[in-house]
Amino acid sequence: SLCKAYGSIPFIETKTSDISDVLEVALRFFREEEIVISSVQMPHLEIVRQITDKVFIHHIFSDEQTLHRLQELGNSGLSYNYPDYRLCPLELINKTHAAGVQICLRAGDTVAAVRDMITLGLDYIPTNCIASI
Repeated sequence: SLCKAYGSIPFIETKTSDISDVLEVALRFFREEEIVISSVQMPHLEIVRQITDKVFIHHIFSDEQTLHRLQELGNSGLSYNYPDYRLCPLELINKTHAAGVQICLRAGDTVAAVRDMITLGLDYIPTNCIASI
């Protein structure tokens, strides 16, 4: 309901395996196409994909192996484990795009960071801020 009130997309990170319950609650407020399910655990995202191909799935701390799996699952994105988004090589961003997978890097919590992320070609930018930045 907080996301709905602020006109934001729910970017839900799963920590437990009750994926269908999480989706059920999210669908009370949003259409499938408006939901992002995120996890460090690929099996969670595979469960989402078994339920629907319309929910966007996002893998945290990805590597080449998860890039290829996300490419197979479709309608997906990832973030590589760089503590500072500016450390991610442009070649890796381009490789991810070439695989048809979207990319984001950590949260854009300042106006400057969001501008930099857009310039880098990131596809989406999660934030921890609920007020406009």
